[in-house]
Amino acid sequence: MARLLPKRDAVIIGLGWTGSILAQQLTDAGLLFCRGQPPESTYLFKHALVQDAAYGTLLRSRRQELHARVAIVLERDFADLVERQPELLAHHLTGAGDAHRALDEWLKAGQHAATRLAHLEAIRHFKRGLAQLATLAEALDRDRREIELQLALGLCFFTLSGFTAPEAADAYARASKLAETEGDPRQRFMAVYGLWQSANGAGNIVECRGLSQRLQRLTSEHTNDQMLLQAHHSAWATCLFAGEVTAAGEHAEAGRRLYDPERHRFDCCWGAPSMPWRSPALP
Repeated sequence: MARLLPKRDAVIIGLGWTGSILAQQLTDAGLLFCRGQPPESTYLFKHALVQDAAYGTLLRSRRQELHARVAIVLERDFADLVERQPELLAHHLTGAGDAHRALDEWLKAGQHAATRLAHLEAIRHFKRGLAQLATLAEALDRDRREIELQLALGLCFFTLSGFTAPEAADAYARASKLAETEGDPRQRFMAVYGLWQSANGAGNIVECRGLSQRLQRLTSEHTNDQMLLQAHHSAWATCLFAGEVTAAGEHAEAGRRLYDPERHRFDCCWGAPSMPWRSPALP
């Protein structure tokens, strides 16, 4: 990729690139590390200050132009690399000032990192995506993008720090606020469910009850059995911890009737196997 740019402008690639004569020249000059063997070798600056100094000599308009060119080349000629490392494309779209597409790619990069259990990396990517929102005008698609980022961020903080993570509660609260007016039914449900998980993790039964009731209302007019199952899960757990065994058993039984081992087997802890008990009040 670096062979497509003049020597000084190659600094714009930044995060590592595949081999070229230019890259070898910079390596010989002591400015780059080389990893791997040609033609699969990649190159990185030895020190961020070297890159920053060279980057700073470029005019802002030139930097944006070069980032845009690199983004085009990545998508056209390095699709496999972009699939493995979507943060590369996100970085260059950000530098090019293409905030809409950059935001989507940061979300994709964060999701990709999360699937590899690299949650700290995922959180950094999601936050880079959220930072792009400041450059976008308020609009429905902007808010829905933010909702997706906040939902993904909340889940990562749960996985990394547990259900009592305050950062997760903050992310779900922001998502819920936006979803009330701008979100779709799935987003509204996921935001409230995240808040319920946070309250449940903190042992706040009073707050759990209100949130569970909201989940019941959100699913009252929908036929999505996964959301219905999770709504009942919130209710049976809340009732059980509140000492309301009969009500807990009724919701657990409703969940058991909905549960399908093939479709719900990977739905975390809200499937029927997580409730091995039955209320004595039930037949």
